[in-house]
Parts: sequence; structure tokens; C-alpha cells
Amino acid sequence: MRKKIYYKAVFDYGSHKESLTYEELGDYSFENNFHVVRFTTKDGAMRLQYNEEEVILHHDASHLLFSIVQEIDNDYSSAHGMIPLRTKVEKLSGDDQTLKFIYCLYQGEMLVSHVYIMMRMSDLSEDA
Repeated sequence: MRKKIYYKAVFDYGSHKESLTYEELGDYSFENNFHVVRFTTKDGAMRLQYNEEEVILHHDASHLLFSIVQEIDNDYSSAHGMIPLRTKVEKLSGDDQTLKFIYCLYQGEMLVSHVYIMMRMSDLSEDA
């Protein structure tokens, strides 16, 4: 189903913060017990798959896996090569219209960033 996607991510690195904000047309579906949201930004294609326990975040060739029940070791593909990152979910709630997601990224035992993702979707007819 075609949707208007409002997406904001805030990356807290301790000494400074960065944010990304997107307002794009995208697609929503519900597949294999996951809400699936796809949209394309100036920074590349994004796909978020989520349910009450897990999130899979794809951004071009990179992807991260998250679980509310355990920390997950990931190999994150960056412009500088593969980076081993561990993800830890602090808060996760989502449905067919919203996603609120807070997580931490670790490299070894060092906290790399605290990330806040907020996303909401609206039907195209609601924006007319």
C-alpha cells in the first residue's frame, strides 16, 4: 500500500548529535509477521521490517538486526569496510502506522551511539 513516510533518526554520539529527517513516498505491507516499509531517499533505498520483538534495518547494502530479547552482533557494511557492531534495543513499539525505536550501538564494549528512530505513515488520501 502506497504511503507518505515521515522518518526521523537522531544519533547521539555523546559529544555531539546528528539527525536525519525524510519525508518520502513509500510502500507498506505486512509480510510473514513483519510490518515492512520501503522508501527511497537522497541517501539511498531504505527498508524497515519490524514487529513487537525484532527490527531489520536496511539502508542500501548495509543492514542491522535488532532484538528486544537479546543483543545481536552485526557486521555493518560502511564506506570504510565492514565494522563489527553490537545492537541493544532499549525501546520498541510499532504498528501499521508508527514505529518508535530506541537502541544502542556498541563496538566491543564501547558505546558508539544512542539512536532514536521515529516514523509515522499516512495514507496518501489523508494528505490531500
